[in-house]
Amino acid sequence: RETIQSALEESERLSKIVESLLAISRLDAGEARVVRDQVDLAALAADTIEQMRLLAEDKQITLSCVTEGPAQVCGDPGRLKQVVVNLTDNAIKYTPAGGKVDVSVRTADHKVILEVSDSGISIGPDALPHVFERYFRGKTDDLVLLV
Repeated sequence: RETIQSALEESERLSKIVESLLAISRLDAGEARVVRDQVDLAALAADTIEQMRLLAEDKQITLSCVTEGPAQVCGDPGRLKQVVVNLTDNAIKYTPAGGKVDVSVRTADHKVILEVSDSGISIGPDALPHVFERYFRGKTDDLVLLV
């Protein structure tokens, strides 16, 4: 039963990766419809973090989300949620047991800022300028970073 459950989880994970890659390809080719709705990023982040709390607790990591009230942005709610999930999941993944992951959403100078910080290993200074390059692969002593 455990083996089947593990295989199912891995299949679902790989399926999500393939779906994401296909969505990126469609966006790049101009074939995908871009959704632009008004979204309260603070509420979306808070709900998403609550859904991820068990994942953090399983690793004995403290997970918090701090917002300063509504933070309206124009975007695709599904893709914005995916951003919050990806950043938080990576932070949880690379934070050792007993560590913490903090997510915050705030506004400053008519901009909305989503910040995810953790007490885990950090991205090396050589890799930092490249983290937003698609499929960039950086290395540190303990980590291979694929963005």
